[in-house]
This record gives sequence, C-alpha cells and structure tokens, in this order.
Amino acid sequence: AFEYKPYLGLLKTRIKEMVNKEEISRDQGNQVIPNMDDLFKYGKDELGKQELMEKMKQGLWDEVIDAFRCFVEFGTAGIRGLLRWGANGLNLDTVRRYTQGLANYMNKSIPSTQRIVVVGCDTRKRSREFVRETAAVLAANGIKVFIFSQERPMPQMALMIVNYGAVFGIEIT
Repeated sequence: AFEYKPYLGLLKTRIKEMVNKEEISRDQGNQVIPNMDDLFKYGKDELGKQELMEKMKQGLWDEVIDAFRCFVEFGTAGIRGLLRWGANGLNLDTVRRYTQGLANYMNKSIPSTQRIVVVGCDTRKRSREFVRETAAVLAANGIKVFIFSQERPMPQMALMIVNYGAVFGIEIT
C-alpha cells in the first residue's frame, strides 16, 4: 500500500508558496491534492503510484505539483502531454479517463449499430499498452473495436476508419 498522507503537510506548504509567487494559479493549487487522492483511490497505474511516492520521498515537490495541478488537456489534435504519472501526464489512468469520456459520448449520441472505433499506434513507448487499455474500456462499454495487429502509420488509420465504417479512430503516437 502507498502511504502519501505523511507528506501532505510539506506538499501543502509548497503549493501555498507557488500560489503566492504566482507560479501556479490558486485554482491549480486547489486541484493538486484532490487529483492525488483520485489517483490513490481509483487509479490502476501501480507504476505511476510508485513513481509518485519516490518523487515525494525525494522532496521533488515542484514535479509532484506540476503532475497534479490540472488534467492533461484534450485539444484539436487529441491529448498532448508528457509520458508520466499524474493527472497532468499521459499514463494508463488518463488514457482510461479520456476513453471512458468518448464511450459515454458514443453511448448517448450514436446508434448502437454504428458504435465502431478503430484503434492503432506507432512504435513509441507504451503505445501498445495504451492501445490495449483503450480497446478494453471501449469494449466494456459495448463498443465494437478494431485494433491493428501491429504498428501502422497514421494514413492507414484513415483508410481503416472508412473500411470498417467506424465513427472514430484513435491513433496513439
């Protein structure tokens, strides 16, 4: 079990300093501990929890705060961020969160017979692992998923979306 509560006093002190120096906003400062609580309560990325505990033991408060001050953003080209633990990084938990959001949207807005997604990736670190998690979340929501058997370039994703009649394609790069 990971016990982070003994570090909360030091973490809160550093958050307060960063807010006072306007290094982070008050809203961001207020998100750090609830986002950490969510990781320890609901997160399944055990490697991420271990990495966080190591950073806390080393007193690397700025890294911890940056990892939890906000959620990694979803922009026009998808999710962009550092491959790391925390709400503000790309990891199994953030992949699950955003995939569940897509599944919720699809299940509300798209007829069940049209709920088809193609999922692929390139050769970057953890891509295959993220593909498996993405597919598992979608399938658990009753969405039909096609996965490339190996890494493929992005243009093949567009072709497969058309070939399978998918409404979405997810390319993990």
